[in-house]
Amino acid sequence: MKLLIVSKDIHIIQAKNGAFFINHHFDEEIFKRYLDICDELTLYVRESEQIISFDDAVMKYNKFDISLMRLFIGPYIYSPKTNFFNIRLRIELANEIKRLVKETDKLICTEGFCVFSRLAVKYAKRYKKPYMLLCGSFVYEGLVAHSFLGKIRAPFEEFMCKRNFKEAPYTMYVTQSVLQKRYPCNGKSIGCSDVEISLIDDERKNAKIERIKNIGDRKLIIGTLGYIDNPVKGQAYVIEAMKRLVDLGFTNYEYQIVGSGNGNRLKRLIAKYGLEDKVKIIGPIPHRSVFMWLDSLDIYIQPSLTEGLVRAVIEAMSRVCPVAGSATGGMVELIDPQYSFSPGNIDEIVAVIQKLSQPEHMEQAIIYSYNKAKEFSPEILSEKRNAFLRQFMLTEFFGGETI
Repeated sequence: MKLLIVSKDIHIIQAKNGAFFINHHFDEEIFKRYLDICDELTLYVRESEQIISFDDAVMKYNKFDISLMRLFIGPYIYSPKTNFFNIRLRIELANEIKRLVKETDKLICTEGFCVFSRLAVKYAKRYKKPYMLLCGSFVYEGLVAHSFLGKIRAPFEEFMCKRNFKEAPYTMYVTQSVLQKRYPCNGKSIGCSDVEISLIDDERKNAKIERIKNIGDRKLIIGTLGYIDNPVKGQAYVIEAMKRLVDLGFTNYEYQIVGSGNGNRLKRLIAKYGLEDKVKIIGPIPHRSVFMWLDSLDIYIQPSLTEGLVRAVIEAMSRVCPVAGSATGGMVELIDPQYSFSPGNIDEIVAVIQKLSQPEHMEQAIIYSYNKAKEFSPEILSEKRNAFLRQFMLTEFFGGETI
């Protein structure tokens, strides 16, 4: 059985020595779930627009063995902006996706919107190929907050996304109800996060509690994981909150930002507020290093303007970090309401940081994270997800009831 995965979010980075790497949200463990259900896996992704040194790639990304699958890299139609209006590129993109869909038995799109998914779904319908869509975010809000071009695209992409999910024979949501309400599916669907975590044991949890009981006057480390060039992720609001805290006389904080991107927008803001010693842009790190970084944090904060269900929040909870975040999208299914804030509200962010800095609240948040992470144990998620994927691979028709 041949399976084709089409994705805008996945991108491959090539090192100067020819080795291949993949952005940190994906690794070979994630692809293994798909390799286990098919005889041949084909991956069609966008170009990354970068070639870097091997040493830099090892420090920032996950090594990727391209021998595991057939790999095809298409143009990124949204960047540079001239690509968006390039008819030749669009024709090449359509012809390549058409050929790959025609050759495969089953199709999975990691998004329900964007030109990649629209073309893949179009040809899946034409050639009667069963397909599945993955739903992980809110389209309209994400595009509006992203860029001027995003504001222009947002109404159309939102409309097409709703239509695509409504008509999809199979859909996998990362939330239990929030995304399902916005993008209902008439076919078979399941709510199952795509996160991969290792649960921490009682000993490590208790050690974390003892650590915060002995904070004393040491510096508190706050962290956010997410694309640093995407305004939707909201790191700028925490930087502004850091400035507010300094002005109020609270100087024992450091904010660390991890994620892909050049960070120029955030660097300018840091310089504007004179926070070079308080805010550190670490940049991308490979997934194997994410958990070590999370272990070094005192508070994890997710200040996004909109989200589906944030993998990084669940990963932080799996390392029993006290977690704060904006009350938006699927995050309301995760975060303790007393440690949430309105998206973009600096006053509320400052108040939540100060609240979580108190040892009694830290301990309470650690226990909350410990219990919440159990809901995402690998055994529970894998069994649920794999059963749904196997059902999809066995189907020969479109449609079906929701499960």
